[in-house]
Amino acid sequence: MQMADVTACYVYSFVSVRVFKSAFESNENFKRYVNDPTIDRKTKAGTMTTIMKDSSEVTRKFVGVLCENGRMTEMESVMSDFETIMQAHKKEVSATVTSVVPLRDSDMASIKDALKGFVKPDETLKLDTKIDASILGGLVVSIGDRSIDLSVARTFNELGRELEAPIL
Repeated sequence: MQMADVTACYVYSFVSVRVFKSAFESNENFKRYVNDPTIDRKTKAGTMTTIMKDSSEVTRKFVGVLCENGRMTEMESVMSDFETIMQAHKKEVSATVTSVVPLRDSDMASIKDALKGFVKPDETLKLDTKIDASILGGLVVSIGDRSIDLSVARTFNELGRELEAPIL
């Protein structure tokens, strides 16, 4: 198999997994079915094969193996890990910016420019945002295995520890 064929297989499998993940996340009945341990493995494998008839052969067989081995409850984790592998294959680096309120486009552009120093020239930065009121203010930026916590909550926690520490 040539490299172009392998890449095409990866991409098609990635698209299949994304479609499956979207259905899994948006349909509670489907999610319940996938995670239901009382349904016979072979029955579940047959149903999943029918549902995934338009997916890549690799993806169908993989889901079939998960069903037969009783590992469908691991599907969310598997899909997430597969996306991470595909991002690495496509030389994408994911970063998540957490804030209390939605950020303006100009703020996002500034953050993206600042984070470009964390990626290689041939890599693409993929920036996601999250809203989390518990950080109280500021930002928490996660990129790869690094995390930069510039939140007000972290500052308050550090001050609290300093105030509780014994005076020597």
